[in-house]
Amino acid sequence: MDRDDELPGNPGDWDDVRDEERGREGGHTSGGNVQAEPAGRVREGRRSLPPRGYRRPDDRIRDDIYDRLCGQTGADASDVVVSVRAGAVTVTGTVPDSEDERRILRVAERAVGVRGVVSQLRVLAPA
Repeated sequence: MDRDDELPGNPGDWDDVRDEERGREGGHTSGGNVQAEPAGRVREGRRSLPPRGYRRPDDRIRDDIYDRLCGQTGADASDVVVSVRAGAVTVTGTVPDSEDERRILRVAERAVGVRGVVSQLRVLAPA
């Protein structure tokens, strides 16, 4: 049984059910299911916490960091390599200046699942 309408006591057609009975997202709210929080009660500016024991896979952390470095960080990461092992990130390579180094390390530190960052970056000497 994959569908709610196949469960006993659930209506097969939700067209006649009021929005507040379905929840804000149109989902089913009876039978102990979690309801959407009413507008105004959502916790703004607070980072979600993962379930106990969850550890984000290293490949996903690395890919996330690479994706962000390819975005609009303003840093030149063309000679940078990121490796992740058990959530510990190591950033190696060379960068043109210390500002790029700070930006790259900030991106790595802010990725979800990172337990620590080791910098092995070298800043190129000004020409």
